[in-house]
Amino acid sequence: MVKEFNKKIPVEVLIEDCQSKPEVGVAIAEKLFTRDKVDVLLGDAFHSSVTMAIMELAPKYGKPIMSVEPVSEEIAKKVASNPKRYWNFWKGDWGSTGYADSVFSTYRFMESKGFFKSKTNKIAFIVEDTDYGRSNAEKTKELFAGIGSERGHGNRSPGIYGFLSSARKTENLGPDVVMSVSPPFPRG
Repeated sequence: MVKEFNKKIPVEVLIEDCQSKPEVGVAIAEKLFTRDKVDVLLGDAFHSSVTMAIMELAPKYGKPIMSVEPVSEEIAKKVASNPKRYWNFWKGDWGSTGYADSVFSTYRFMESKGFFKSKTNKIAFIVEDTDYGRSNAEKTKELFAGIGSERGHGNRSPGIYGFLSSARKTENLGPDVVMSVSPPFPRG
């Protein structure tokens, strides 16, 4: 219901799977704009590489495109370098620097308040082996390296079983903190 016009406007939502591949994402976005005649595209939900490919369609179609979750700092740099080209593209969430700062600041706050005392000065990462997982972990590792933390690292493939296996391996590293970066697990 749009109050200003006292009118209900129907909204149709179309969902497609880019398969985490930039070329598939672009093909699907092209189809959504041309065949399905969408008015707004909410772009890739997790993979920065797909978003960076899809955002190149912004000038071609002139319709709003929003990236929902990708974290690459390169997305914002691209927009800032040519705002006229990307006037209808926007990024709806933090970049990997924001996520890293959140993890690091929480760690430092807990440490400063005495909630936590490092015993080994080690942090381990269990991340999804995608650009989403890797970029968040890399930015976080940079911040922890600044305070002399050793870092363990265990990439995993998507899926609960890969996560559990990495968690067991990470436990052997004896870290004080374990950071997990991954999209939500599917139910079932």
